[in-house]
Amino acid sequence: MIKKVRFLGSNLDPETYKRFYNITLKSLNNLRGYTKHFRQRVRQKKLPLSLCESIAQGRFKVIEVNISNYKADRDVRVIIKSDNSYRGYNLLLVISLNDKIIVTGWKNSITDKHATLKKELYANA
Repeated sequence: MIKKVRFLGSNLDPETYKRFYNITLKSLNNLRGYTKHFRQRVRQKKLPLSLCESIAQGRFKVIEVNISNYKADRDVRVIIKSDNSYRGYNLLLVISLNDKIIVTGWKNSITDKHATLKKELYANA
């Protein structure tokens, strides 16, 4: 069994991208909570949580879709990036679509061009 499959959001066909976008938006507006790890990241990395409201209103991009199989469970997670920035940073969040929780988050400089992205890890790169 394949343990993990990753897809770049920018390479998804428009219909699939829109489907993941809509499912993510629905999950964001019906969150059950967030992990302890996310709470720690907020404190340690001083995440720009002021961007959460705009994300919840749908101002984000789906960056990655990650389907993981662990034993009998399958978890579909998306990485989203805020459309807006705060002090030169975008907020990125990992959302579990199955559990409707924020798994983790980080901030990225708006000038980051992802030069070190390993495209061979993605099924649709």
